[in-house]
Amino acid sequence: MFTYPRENLAVVFGNESLSRGMTGAAYAQAFPFAVKNAMALGAATQAAPVNGKESWTTTGNIVADPKQSVVVTIVQGGNQMWRTVAIRLNGMSPDTDSYRRLRDRLFASIR
Repeated sequence: MFTYPRENLAVVFGNESLSRGMTGAAYAQAFPFAVKNAMALGAATQAAPVNGKESWTTTGNIVADPKQSVVVTIVQGGNQMWRTVAIRLNGMSPDTDSYRRLRDRLFASIR
């Protein structure tokens, strides 16, 4: 987890291995359903490649506090699915320059 206290921004970076036979696109589409008790997310849509790797993005909100919006970016690196989940307090959009710079650096570390 990474925090930007001045911006009331928190970013969680995580990964999972793909189940045998599952594609990255299928994982990205399943992710909103897997976290539906914590986050209400829209369908993941394909985004611009990140360092030549496929990526997907979605937005939504925290179920327990719908004023708290989130942005999720998912990147496939081989058999691993990497993701950033960003949330910003006070109902402000988490899609900030600081988030995008951190996200890009984290995903650049994927091999």
